[in-house]
Order: sequence, then structure tokens, then C-alpha cells
Amino acid sequence: QRIPPLETASGDIMPDQIEVPDGPRSNQIDDIDAGRDGEVWLATRRTINRTTVARRDGNGTWRVFTAAEGLPASSLLSALADRDGGFWGGSSSDGLVRIDPEGAVTVFDTENSSILSGLSNPDFVPVVDAAFDGDGQIWAVNQASSQPLHVRDDVGAWTGLPFPSNVLSRDIVEGVLIDRFDQKWVFTAESGIFVYAPGSSLPQGSAPFLRPGGANGIGLPNGQVEALAEDLDGRIWVGTRRGLATIFSPGSAFSGDLSLIEPQWARTEDGTSFFLRDLLINDIAVDPANNKWLASSSGAWLIDSDGENVLLRFTEADSPLFSDNVIAVDVDARTGTVYFATDRGVLSYRGEALAAAPTVRDLDVAPRPYRPAQHADGVLISGLVAETRVRILTFDGRLVRALDTRGGAVRWDGRDADGQAVPSGGYLVAASGLGDEGTGFGKIAVIR
Repeated sequence: QRIPPLETASGDIMPDQIEVPDGPRSNQIDDIDAGRDGEVWLATRRTINRTTVARRDGNGTWRVFTAAEGLPASSLLSALADRDGGFWGGSSSDGLVRIDPEGAVTVFDTENSSILSGLSNPDFVPVVDAAFDGDGQIWAVNQASSQPLHVRDDVGAWTGLPFPSNVLSRDIVEGVLIDRFDQKWVFTAESGIFVYAPGSSLPQGSAPFLRPGGANGIGLPNGQVEALAEDLDGRIWVGTRRGLATIFSPGSAFSGDLSLIEPQWARTEDGTSFFLRDLLINDIAVDPANNKWLASSSGAWLIDSDGENVLLRFTEADSPLFSDNVIAVDVDARTGTVYFATDRGVLSYRGEALAAAPTVRDLDVAPRPYRPAQHADGVLISGLVAETRVRILTFDGRLVRALDTRGGAVRWDGRDADGQAVPSGGYLVAASGLGDEGTGFGKIAVIR
């Protein structure tokens, strides 16, 4: 806002113009989700009697939804981009919010769904998370009720599921992950994780229930689970308030042997401790290279595909992060953009992991030419299929370097297999899909 100068020390300050910039109306962002077409959705906490949802499309244009469009008054706790370009959001006390691709808002609550009120208060309808199953049905997590999970089928009919018989109904459910087997992994604020079988009906008997405890790196690091994510290999990563664990065989959940799905903690390289032990993890996102971004109370971390090494770490002190308290993270696989929601606002980082090309094609190579003295980050080779062996060759066919990679891009540091800098000259890049997709080609000119 522009304020005119004061004529006297006691004069009133009256702005003569107020400008509202594009973008979210609040820095209190609880969740973030990137859609298929480059759009990103932000769900915000209620501030100054206002709740908003903000959408930034692939061209950088923002649209903000408020009570004027029909949003409820309570905080929005989760964001889920729909495949049709719309949005689903869980609220702290007003049900499940749907924004369709045209911007129309619908709220699902006790009046038009199976979702229940909580704590004997008809006006308290907490729906804290939502997820899609393999058939495109929406599942909603209904906190403080006797039915913690509700599904809306493709004709709009709702069904509520009760707690499994071995789970206390007072457990405070916080979120859900639906894996590739259509199993629903529901995590709680205190007790751990329980699992529903595929489909929309509860199986007879008890469901698997993972509780904190164990020894030698087996079991949940902490009962307060904050995030779950399934990676490209089908493993489930568990973020708690005291560290990270991995479930290596989620498909064995209903095998009858609970040990097959016991979470395991990675050890440090020297084997004397556990990797990222005691890190408070708020959110997890998997990038197209199968690396994992962690949103934590001490910054943002990128760890490798096996969860054993830190590749990057961003903090307020050494990066543009507004705060070390990173609430949520998500990756736009199409562009490689990583979005971070902190307790002081949201920002993005251009990552290098890109979605794989659907078919083999000519490769993109940048920069061209490659001058190592000017381009310290090396050469980015993109346009790869899901799993690729990339070979750097001389024009007479001699192998200089081989790189096995996952996702749509890989970076070459300009060195050969022995770690020596390659001389100036022209090089051929051959990228062969490990699934017999064929081979794509590109060229690199190195100038030293």
C-alpha cells in the first residue's frame, strides 16, 4: 500500500491505494499438492476469520478461493489435486471440500455423505485427509468419529468404514495412504498405523496394526506418525516425530506374518547409529528419480532412493527458505519443481528429477557446448525413459562413462569412469531403456 507523508506528528495515516498481490492470502499453509498439468494447490489455516485455498496454474496465474466462493470457515488441513483439474481438501471441523475444475465449491458433511460429526457435537465434522484409490474413488479420513474412513464411489454414493476390531475407537486418525495394492494405511496421532484390505468393505477379524517399539531398528521410531509415502519400488516410507522408517513389503500386509511389514530404520554409514534418528518429519514426497524429499522441523532434506544418504539439505541459514519449520513438500514431476510450505510462506526450487519420457526419443543435452570452467554443475541429459543406462561415448565408439539412472534426467560431471576430466572434443550420448524400449541419442561438445 502507498501511504502519503504525514503533515504533523499526530496526523492520521490514511492509505490512498491498496494493492493485493497475486498469490495466497496467508502464510499459514498446512498442505500443498502439485497437479498433473503444472498447477499447484495450497490449503491454508484459518487466520483473521478467513480460510482460503490458492491455486497457481501452469502459467503462473493465481486464483484464490474464500468464503465468498463457498469455503467453510475452519482451517483446511490437507490438499489433494484431482485428476480432472479440481481439488479436494480436508477441514478441521467442516467436512470435506471439493472445488471442481470450473471453480464451484461443494462441502461434503453429515447432510450429504456418510461422514459423521465428532465428540457428540453436530457442528464438529473434522475430515483431516483424503486420497484416491486405483479406481479414482475418493477416501476421506473422518477424525473423532466411530467411522474413521469413508469412500465415495464413481456414482457419488458414500460408505463409512468402522475401526478394525483390534484398534481402539479413541485413536486419533491423522491421514491415509492408499498403496498400489489398494490397501489403506491409516496413521494416528499416538498409536501408529493400521491397514484396511483392498476394496470398500472391512475384512472379518483384525487388520494389521503397526505400533511403536521393537529393537535394533525394527518397528516404528515413534507412535506419532506424521507422513506416509509410497516410492517407485512400492516401498512405504514412514515419517514420525522421531525419525524415518521403511516398510519393504507392503503387499504382505494380510499374509498373516506381521514381521513382513515391520518398519525398518536405516543405519548410518559407519553402522553405529540410525540414519536421521530423532528428525521430526512433517511430510514426504518422492521425486521421479525415486529420491525422497523430507519436510522437517529442521529444514528440507533430499535423501537417496535407498534412504541411506543425504543428497541435499536446505535451511533458513544457507538457502532462501523462509523458516526451518517446513510443513509440507511436493514435487511437480513434469518440470522438476519442488514446492516447500513453511510456517512463514511457500516457495519453490527447480530440481533436476523429471518425469520419464513415455517413449524413447532424441535426448536433450544442456548446456551446449559444455564448458567445465563455466558450468560447474556439469551436463544435464533429459528425455530418458523410466529406467535407463546412459553411455557417454567417443565418436569412434569408445566407452567413456556409463550411468544407470531412474526418471527422466541425469547429470554427467564431465568425467570418465576413472574420475578423470575428459578432454575437449565431441561425445555421443546413447540412452538405452532397461525395459527394451530402445535407444535415444544426443551429442555433447566439451570445450576446456
